[in-house]
Amino acid sequence: MDINYFLLLKSKYTIILDNLNSIISECDDICNHINENDSLQNTKLCILFNSDVNRNFFIEKRRHIYDLKVICDQRIYSLCKHNFITESIDIDPDTSKTITFCDFCGFTQRL
Repeated sequence: MDINYFLLLKSKYTIILDNLNSIISECDDICNHINENDSLQNTKLCILFNSDVNRNFFIEKRRHIYDLKVICDQRIYSLCKHNFITESIDIDPDTSKTITFCDFCGFTQRL
């Protein structure tokens, strides 16, 4: 498979990770709401929702997708015919930082 395939995968994995992070955050919000409003009604909601089980499910999926993204990054790095560019970027009006990156795959080199 060529590098474009892995670049696409990396992009999709990033979107999936963002979505999983949002879902985990929502699970936390539901759990916090249940804890703050502890009552019989919320206990039923907690049993239905089972926030710990759901949260752990999504955390495990996030771990798996992250591992796939790391493998994808390794393939991109090995397949790319890097063209590293060095640029200065403004951090704030008085400060700039020099970065070196591949203009095709986006990987950065540490100086």
